Amino acid sequence: MRDAATAVERAKRTLALAIAQDQQEGRRLDATNARIADLEIRATAALDGGREDLARGGRRADRRAGGGPRRRHDGTDVIRGGDLASEASRCQR
Repeated sequence: MRDAATAVERAKRTLALAIAQDQQEGRRLDATNARIADLEIRATAALDGGREDLARGGRRADRRAGGGPRRRHDGTDVIRGGDLASEASRCQR
């Protein structure tokens, strides 16, 4: 009986740790997505202002940030800063 109670308590602690790690990872993902969105906005503004050099800087910053996920939790596609800059340049031609 004591062994079962100990096992249940250990399982509860393990579950609590897994939940805390999942929440922490969610916060990191949100911060990364916010950074990517900011880079996309800056790259678009740079291209709109004719500053392709600044758009390329956003692409480098995006790479340093790990590029972020390709798909968000809601299933929508994520466009990386570099992809956005090159796509916008291609569209402007």
